[in-house]
Amino acid sequence: MNQQFQQNCPFSSRQYDFLTQSDDHLDKGRVKPIQSFADYVHALQEPRQAKIRRQHTEIIKKSPTLPKLEPVIPELQKMKEHFVLSMTKNIVPQQCPINQSTTPRCKVQMPLSITRKSTNCQKQIKLSPITSKSAFCIKLPQEEDDGIFLTKIGGEETIRGIARMFHQHSQHHPIIQKIDDPQMYELKFATFLEYIMGKPVFFNIENLKQKHIPLQITNEQYNQFKSYLISSFIKCNKGPPELIFEFSALIEQYKYCIITTEQTFAQIFNKKTENNTEETPESIVNLADQTYQKIQEDQTLCEYFIGIRMDEQAKKLGRIVHQMMGWDCSVDYVLNYLRKSHKQMNLTNVHFTLFKSYLVESMKDIGLKEDQIELITQRMDGYRSCIVNQDCLLDFYFQSSTLFKVQVKKYEVLLQKDPRFRNFPNIAALLRHAHFLLKYVTHQHQPLLTKIDLKTLHRHCIIQHEWIDAFRDNFFHLIKSYTLDRLILQDYADTWFQLRYTIMNQCTIESVIGQNVIDSVQFKIQINLQDNEVYSDHFRNADYQIKSHIKKIIAFIFKNSQIYKSNDLRVIHYPLKITEQTFNLFVQLIKQVMQEEKVPANLVILAEQICQYYRNSICNL
Repeated sequence: MNQQFQQNCPFSSRQYDFLTQSDDHLDKGRVKPIQSFADYVHALQEPRQAKIRRQHTEIIKKSPTLPKLEPVIPELQKMKEHFVLSMTKNIVPQQCPINQSTTPRCKVQMPLSITRKSTNCQKQIKLSPITSKSAFCIKLPQEEDDGIFLTKIGGEETIRGIARMFHQHSQHHPIIQKIDDPQMYELKFATFLEYIMGKPVFFNIENLKQKHIPLQITNEQYNQFKSYLISSFIKCNKGPPELIFEFSALIEQYKYCIITTEQTFAQIFNKKTENNTEETPESIVNLADQTYQKIQEDQTLCEYFIGIRMDEQAKKLGRIVHQMMGWDCSVDYVLNYLRKSHKQMNLTNVHFTLFKSYLVESMKDIGLKEDQIELITQRMDGYRSCIVNQDCLLDFYFQSSTLFKVQVKKYEVLLQKDPRFRNFPNIAALLRHAHFLLKYVTHQHQPLLTKIDLKTLHRHCIIQHEWIDAFRDNFFHLIKSYTLDRLILQDYADTWFQLRYTIMNQCTIESVIGQNVIDSVQFKIQINLQDNEVYSDHFRNADYQIKSHIKKIIAFIFKNSQIYKSNDLRVIHYPLKITEQTFNLFVQLIKQVMQEEKVPANLVILAEQICQYYRNSICNL
């Protein structure tokens, strides 16, 4: 490093030899003899001499004496009444000075508020006279702990603890036992943890990828190692418990370096979409073309896209999709952008579901896997309130920086009073879950633990159904004072239902019975429906429509698909006018066919529970 500095430094050490050597050793040809000040002045050019003469002869006018001012101590109460600016979430950061204009935070202009009801036009007018010369950058509430992740969790000591516990968990794994130099591996792994958590250390990511190519690590192995890390983090973390989600996201960002056997989002959608607005990735362009071609054929949506250039729309879609599929936990500017840009359109849940369905079909057309699509739609559902312009808990959290912490404390009190937790292992774990669950349910638009993470972490846990019921019931009791729309409450309810399924059932019905049984179930259901006039009336072309629809229904039930939620199913099934009697007959048919195929009884019951949960949405009750 010193040699590189000497090569790049414009001042060679030889230039300063005269500072340390005696006069006898000076190069007389290089160093000029010292001259007198008079000789120096006479050697100047004429204009410069005139300037010096003017400076010495000019009479300097003294500034007038200013009156003495008595110091005034402001009263805090009067300041609150007369000043608009405050160090709270309602402050709008102005544009930063030029020397800081390249930072990501300065590029994002956050609105005064993201809610419909809290905007005060009079206050916004008072803020407008502030100019760039007097502007200053203010930390937004969601950035109040804007240090590197390393400092949030407790510093380097925490990282050493995580690395030490990780090696204890993983040392007997077959892949770890193949490593020739375990000590070097542990050292490199600790450096990798420091690197991804923000410490300014050098780490060769490309070398990391090359090292893992021969190992051919599978998704299952990756998730196992990730569970070791998350378990170690939970025990060593010295920050808020909900930092587990950000920790998981940091690991997930480098998944493409570990798993080299399949395409990941990092390869499908690159960051050109976010950083280079002049060049949109071809994958995004294809996705936009597919999506907007379907939209233009729909009279409900096409009117909102008349006159819009498709290349510009592709860039917007790319930025939104990049935010939804990424693992970046920084300031979520898309949340505010979507509300502001869609507010004047007066959109409903019908518009949201139609657009979502076209986007999903387009992602399938370009070859995305279902789990990748599910990741996008899960976060997309977190933005539903912004599109339909309804308040959700995120809006209240944005208004008050302390509200989430207050709700966590209230949630903890409610849980400790609930008698259903009398058999819960310990109080510390219960309080930790209060943080986890409140963050997980209310921040679905952000990177969270994946379904695989949740299954792996709870694999060896004995969980009682009444615990999940108690967590859910107390959550809705906590938020009952907020006047939230039915759509928002339904999304929260769906999140709890899917969370229960994920934690309580380590395997899906599909993974247990296999694809051959699923194909047989689909075929038998289709044959029964084709001969039934009640069902054939719901489809224009009975053979094709029934086959396509049955395939989607079975996939939804047997794969535990989370692409569509209750609010979406209500829109999709509304034109069919399905009655409760028709629905019940269909559920009985599924159970009968599963029993004929000798599917285990517990899986038949599970399929019925899924159907019954979505009954109200499908029958539009």
